[in-house]
Amino acid sequence: MQSYLKIDSATLFLLGVLVAAMGCTPTTEAPRQVDTGAISLSIDFPSGSRQDDIDVEVGCSASTTVFEVMRRAQTDEVLEFEHSANPLQEPASVFIKTIGGIGGDDGQFWTYYINNKLAKEGCGTCSAKPGDSIRWVYGQPPAELN
Repeated sequence: MQSYLKIDSATLFLLGVLVAAMGCTPTTEAPRQVDTGAISLSIDFPSGSRQDDIDVEVGCSASTTVFEVMRRAQTDEVLEFEHSANPLQEPASVFIKTIGGIGGDDGQFWTYYINNKLAKEGCGTCSAKPGDSIRWVYGQPPAELN
């Protein structure tokens, strides 16, 4: 009877190790959305900065946000940017602090236009689709935002 218990204990131990190993597989990133088109992305740096303006096409899916387009451009090494977000609020709280190292000056910040219209919602919730154009401009806030 004692050898039977050893087999059961050993079997249970190995079974537990197997179950634990299966449950501890490394996580992988969510698959990248399939590109269905491109969005025109422009960055207008202030005159006198050492940055050249950026005008590129960024691949996108049928459903995306302006922030996701920015992240894709950063992943594709087209630009670098820093952002902040308040995790207690909706994605609309995403705020682009710097692009290409430009930003953070008192009274000036990055605003964006989508299809030549000033966006009045956060880039984390503003929808974009293939064929759209997004243009970021740094400076004083436009009068429409006041």
